[in-house]
Amino acid sequence: MRVNVYAEEMTERIEIISKEIDGQTFTGLRFYLELPVTIGQYTGGDGYLPTIKGPFVHRPGDDDSSAVTFWGKQDLRSVLKKALEMLDQHYSASRNDSDSNSDVALCSCGHPASVHIKSGLRDANSTGSILRR
Repeated sequence: MRVNVYAEEMTERIEIISKEIDGQTFTGLRFYLELPVTIGQYTGGDGYLPTIKGPFVHRPGDDDSSAVTFWGKQDLRSVLKKALEMLDQHYSASRNDSDSNSDVALCSCGHPASVHIKSGLRDANSTGSILRR
């Protein structure tokens, strides 16, 4: 099974959960998602429409937000560390490529890719792909 979660849907709401089944403890790392919603109606042109995002709360104490949970019988850290190392290598290569070109590497939201790489900031309209100008 493949699940696609886009960067603009991810939040900093992350929690560690655990449950015991047949005497074995399972640990999960849950990432809450918030789907960006377009405000207004597209009428043409080159601009993006504004978007907002937030948790899906029916009433206080009833948060029905989507989330993705990664479960493990054992330590999840080794897999997560490997994923972060791969991302570090990818972004380091991207940064080196943009430094060696006179072109400015742009994210699809129009910001220089280095802004996203260095700060981790992401515009809700950004798909994360890098464009060249």
